[in-house]
Amino acid sequence: MDVYFTFQTFDIDENKIFPKQRRDEISFVKNEELKLSKKTSWRLLSLAIEQSFRKSIDSVKFKKEENGKWTAEGFWFSVSHTKGFTVVAVSENSCGVDVENVEAFLKKCADKPFIDEFAKKINAKTAEPLHLLKEWTAKESIYKQRGTGAFIPSKIQVDNGAIKYYKVEEYLIAITALPNEPVNFYRVCENEEIVLETAQCLYI
Repeated sequence: MDVYFTFQTFDIDENKIFPKQRRDEISFVKNEELKLSKKTSWRLLSLAIEQSFRKSIDSVKFKKEENGKWTAEGFWFSVSHTKGFTVVAVSENSCGVDVENVEAFLKKCADKPFIDEFAKKINAKTAEPLHLLKEWTAKESIYKQRGTGAFIPSKIQVDNGAIKYYKVEEYLIAITALPNEPVNFYRVCENEEIVLETAQCLYI
C-alpha cells in the first residue's frame, strides 16, 4: 500500500477534474473551504495513481457507488481530509483511510457532555480521549474499506489486527488493510514533488 499526504492545498482548474461526474460533484459544493479540500484530495489521488501505477487519472475507469463511495477499476483507493491535511491510500487490495487532528479532537474532549455522548454514539468501551480518537478513525477507515451501506459507527466492530495507526506531526491516520501489507508513506510538497517519508510517520 502507498499512502500519500500533503499539508498543501491544490486549487486545480475544475475543468481538468476527471471524470466528469466527479467534476460536476465538486463544482456544486458551495462551501469554498470544503471545495478546495475536495480539489486537493482529487489532485493528490491523481499524483498517487501516476506514482504508484504509472498511469494517468484520465485512463482510469471510475464508478460512484450508491452510498457515494468512489471506486476505480484495477485498484483500490481511499481519501480523507481535515483542515490542513489531506491523505490518499492506494493499493492492489481493499483499503480504507481516515485522518483527524489530534489536538483539535482533544480540545473537543474537554467538554465532558460531548465526550460522553460521543462515546455512546460510536459504542466505545471507554470515554478516554485517545481511545475515542483511535476508535473513531478506525471505524471511519473500516467503513471506507467496505464501501457498502450507511455509516453507522456504533455497529462497526474494530478488528485491531486489521488497523494500523500512524502519527504525522499533529495528525492521526488510521489505515485498514491486510494485516501484513507493508505501507509506504510519501509527502507531496508545494511544487508537487513527491518525497518518500516512511521514517517520519510514526506507527503507534
